[in-house]
Amino acid sequence: MKKLFFNLYFLLSINLFADFSEVGPYEVEITTSVITLPNGDETQYRIFLPNNLIDAPHVILAHGFVGSQDFLFELSKHFSSWGLKVATIDLINSNLLNNNPLKDAEDLVYLSNEVFGGGEVIYAGYSSGGLRALISTSLDSNSIAYLGLDIVNSEGLAEYYIQNNLIPFYGLVGEPSVCNSQGNSVDVFSLASNSQLLRITEADHCDFQNPASSLCALLCQIDNMDFSSDQINIVLKNLSTSFLVWQANLDADGLNFWTSGYASYDNMINNGSISDLVNLSVLSDELAPDNFDLYKNYPNPFNPTTQIRFDIKNRSMIDVKIYDLEGSVVKNLFSGIKNIGNHTIKWDANNNMNSPLPSGIYFCLIKSGNLKKVNKMTLIR
Repeated sequence: MKKLFFNLYFLLSINLFADFSEVGPYEVEITTSVITLPNGDETQYRIFLPNNLIDAPHVILAHGFVGSQDFLFELSKHFSSWGLKVATIDLINSNLLNNNPLKDAEDLVYLSNEVFGGGEVIYAGYSSGGLRALISTSLDSNSIAYLGLDIVNSEGLAEYYIQNNLIPFYGLVGEPSVCNSQGNSVDVFSLASNSQLLRITEADHCDFQNPASSLCALLCQIDNMDFSSDQINIVLKNLSTSFLVWQANLDADGLNFWTSGYASYDNMINNGSISDLVNLSVLSDELAPDNFDLYKNYPNPFNPTTQIRFDIKNRSMIDVKIYDLEGSVVKNLFSGIKNIGNHTIKWDANNNMNSPLPSGIYFCLIKSGNLKKVNKMTLIR
């Protein structure tokens, strides 16, 4: 009965707010061509062009490891039906014999310049293609936003390229699995100045491809208890498409699916179809960067205690919480009013049950109203 009610509530919300999960209003023209890359290699690429062809940023979409652009065909077509110009390419440095994310990232930038003549671009990518698109975002001064789809960061490069960049770095992830054992890169998105990371409940690594890969399904698919594959696909299309049209200034309503206080977002949170893992937007008018300062904890790495220091500029209600790599709260350190001045809180690496936590990466998040700041901490037992 509980599951039935859960699904009925989910379906009702989708009927009310699922605009971007449906095919958009534009016909799409698809062309396939061959491009010669700077090193002389040739590879195939596709362009998805809506029949409106208005002057707007374009999207470069990268596929996953040992995959191809074919597994992003339907998703690219869907994006384009909402007015987006989209290009995909068969990456030549993303296979078992040749794995070079930086070279592929440079090729993505080259594709943007050659096919669309440069201009404002949104890079997006699935799995290891998400890492390549993230690097491209950092390399290309024309980048205006980034969207990661269950990004895999096994090479550990994303942390370097995501820092000190104010453009929106947003992401969607599924449940942790054997095909994505990197903690869904919660730590990566937490390092960006302007980021948000949403988990789609019961989504597995394969759900972010369209059409799906039979090999991915064999290795990565998980059993669902509350949400069907169709429901997950609806949520994925709503969130990914809404972000892209929002950032491309094609439809401002896209932000409704990513922003607390709007029915589209709140309903997905309330029915459990998504959870917010990282939300560090610097674009809100309500944020006051001079309201408080959060300093690096000391010592770091630490065992077993560390000092967390912050300055309060105005008497405020403060929440201080510790998160793990999965985005779960493991310790509520403080919640209450703090006066103006310097404050220090000690953490003994225990969780809310007063049990010792294992070695690993943790995050201290301090929140005052809509202002949030986060620090990465390393516990070594």
